[in-house]
Amino acid sequence: MFAEIAIPRTNLDTLTYAIPDQYSQVISPGSLVLVELKKKKVLGIVVDISETSKITTYTKEILEVVESEFLPQDLLALLSWVKKYYFANWGSVLNLTLPQSVYKLKPKFEVENSAIEYQAKPPTYELPNLPAVRKIINSLEQSQTKTFLLWQQTFDAAEIYLRLLEETLRLQKSAIVLVPEITLTPKYIARFQTRLGSYLSVFHSQIKLSARKQIWHKVKNNNLSVVLGTRSAIFLPIKNLGLIIVDDEHDISYKEQERHFHYHARDVAVMRAKITKTIAILASPTPSCESFYNAEIGKYELLTLPKIKPKIKNQVLLVDMRKSSDKIISSKLKYEIKAAYQNKQRTVLYLNRRGYARVITCTDCGYVPTCPQCGISLIYHRESFLCHICQHRETVFDFCPKCHGSDFRYYGIGTQKIESEIKRFIPKTEILRIDTDALKLAKQKIQDLNTAKIIIMTRLGFRELDFSQVNLFGVILADTTLFLPDFRSPERTFQELSNIIENCSNNKDCKVIIQSFHPDHYAIYRAVQGNYLKFYEQELQVRKKLNYPPFSRLATITIKPSKSNDAQKLSEKIANKLSQINNITVLGPSATPHPRKPQTLTHQILIKTKPNQTLANLINKEELTLDKVDIDINVDPT
Repeated sequence: MFAEIAIPRTNLDTLTYAIPDQYSQVISPGSLVLVELKKKKVLGIVVDISETSKITTYTKEILEVVESEFLPQDLLALLSWVKKYYFANWGSVLNLTLPQSVYKLKPKFEVENSAIEYQAKPPTYELPNLPAVRKIINSLEQSQTKTFLLWQQTFDAAEIYLRLLEETLRLQKSAIVLVPEITLTPKYIARFQTRLGSYLSVFHSQIKLSARKQIWHKVKNNNLSVVLGTRSAIFLPIKNLGLIIVDDEHDISYKEQERHFHYHARDVAVMRAKITKTIAILASPTPSCESFYNAEIGKYELLTLPKIKPKIKNQVLLVDMRKSSDKIISSKLKYEIKAAYQNKQRTVLYLNRRGYARVITCTDCGYVPTCPQCGISLIYHRESFLCHICQHRETVFDFCPKCHGSDFRYYGIGTQKIESEIKRFIPKTEILRIDTDALKLAKQKIQDLNTAKIIIMTRLGFRELDFSQVNLFGVILADTTLFLPDFRSPERTFQELSNIIENCSNNKDCKVIIQSFHPDHYAIYRAVQGNYLKFYEQELQVRKKLNYPPFSRLATITIKPSKSNDAQKLSEKIANKLSQINNITVLGPSATPHPRKPQTLTHQILIKTKPNQTLANLINKEELTLDKVDIDINVDPT
């Protein structure tokens, strides 16, 4: 008999080793074994066993079976799916999903709660009788396999999660709760700890490695656990899994962007629930269009929580910057900032800095050049406008094609510019800036968040802000996300503005002013209206016309340049190979600036397939690897 073994901390796929007779009865997929690799003894994980070997030459034997059931079978099945779906190799999968050296650690604790009946603690307040919550509890009691999309409009999500978690524990099952960002507020964690006690573990990358390894073994050995964590928590070897909750399922943070296989934790959560025959809940006040569409076609079950309107609706004003003489801070926003300052009230000015400075807009009518094929914004590049997907190019104009105006501007205002503008009309004021430029001081600045009178902030610190203490919230430019070269940019804009308005709505004294050069864009005015369904309908029409998800599936292939290859020529070869495959549409290759090295160009190919097709079933990654060039495949890019 032979075993296919994955070696952590390498970029290898699997190696074949012979199974000695003395281990034939104790070894199985998921076993931790000791093998020899390049004259060194290393640990590996068995991922498959077969009667015959894939290689015909001499095969080394496994030296020792360290632990027969190191990885649970359901987790191994999930990792196998992840490997195939995201075009990864086993070494990369183990490197990303297991804490470093976790297989070398001996746990320093005794197994807890193995035979303890869970006793729920009193909630902070009683939930009303919600049909959606009752339906989920019924499904838990019946051990159903199902994915719910929980559209939680203005309800206390944490209290609903706690109610469901307590029910899960009462049924002697475990749970995972995924949250988008590492910056979990202490109050949020404390609330879960108060109700769930020792059953709760918090897991994210800012916890020390030694602690993460202990948590990994703790949930592996305990019968009952609840894990609250960021995207990597979905890979913990939790026993008796009964419920997975994905909070703010639309959030882009669930997508792994940096490392070499780009999994999406929300989609992995749905697959893990399917493999373990359990329940997944995707929760959001503004669900992704793909998830809402899946609920419409019956793939998910939609559950809607009632909308609780505040007694006094706070004021939301949309300012048309095309009519403003000052293109940074409008006269209306200036007036409100001055009034709040004179009344010793708190003002927050928000700027999303993900905007591209190379996107141009007409300040008279708001016109932005877009690609006629891809529907995304054209980027100013070398004296022309260029589509970074299909390479469509247009000549730079001197006068606006829509209104013939000649006043243009590029997106890219910084927080320092806003600060200097404020000091022009309030000269002696102290202003707190929270952005990545001041990252070294970020912790101290975040502590000052709820005492400063004027705050200029980016996404950094947004979750720590106490909105109940804010009297004026100004969005400097709502358009910074609207015209990113990304088909999801309207959705991102709608979600961001909706989140701001919703947070401010908890404070009846808070005014919200949103500045925009495109106040008539459906993503902006539907957010101001608080009308998700109308936004969804309009966005779906656009995506259907351009054949974007959910009406197709996407993947990008990126070829990075090096001294030993011509990335442009290699990307053209790969694009030609792909274009010969049935049921695949190929756009590109296109040259795009490297995100961290703008002076370096990478070459990218966009692939479209039908929505019911898995790319891994159509493409073999090895066939695309030419001259040992390093290619990066991003399935379902966000």
